[in-house]
Amino acid sequence: LNISGPTLPLTQVSGGTGSDLVTVSNLPASAVQAIISLGTGDDRVTVLDTQRALNVRGGNDGSNGDELIIDRSTDIVSRGGALSATQITGLGLSTINYDSFSKLTIRLGLGFDQFTIQNTSATTDTTIEGGGGDDTVKIQHVSGETIVNGNAGFDTATVLIPGNPNQVAL
Repeated sequence: LNISGPTLPLTQVSGGTGSDLVTVSNLPASAVQAIISLGTGDDRVTVLDTQRALNVRGGNDGSNGDELIIDRSTDIVSRGGALSATQITGLGLSTINYDSFSKLTIRLGLGFDQFTIQNTSATTDTTIEGGGGDDTVKIQHVSGETIVNGNAGFDTATVLIPGNPNQVAL
């Protein structure tokens, strides 16, 4: 299922019993957030661009689990963004609330992006992939498996340790 604006009056999408593949692109701003609820099976939601707030719910019930991908890999603008255990903000997107995913992948763009991991979900394996620019990732707290991969450019990952004035740069 491809969800693309600008005139689509989307408010809710519900997945079925099979494996669902949902792609969101060019969704325009609206006062009403869009809700995507996946059904059973191994499902994947890929968000390329949205100016409308999203609430995306996985099912975590397939053999491989559900996956949420935020793909900004073709964005040429330098962006800032943040991840919490339930929310993704910034990156030129509207707020994305998420829950019940086995995997979360965030692909940064081609600019000099700055991304902060405020926290991760204890039940979600999280991967941050740097883009083509000189990206900076700050890691404040993780609750589940978390991987940060640099790509092209001179990327920096900094682990912020509470109470320690000497931060660890990787």
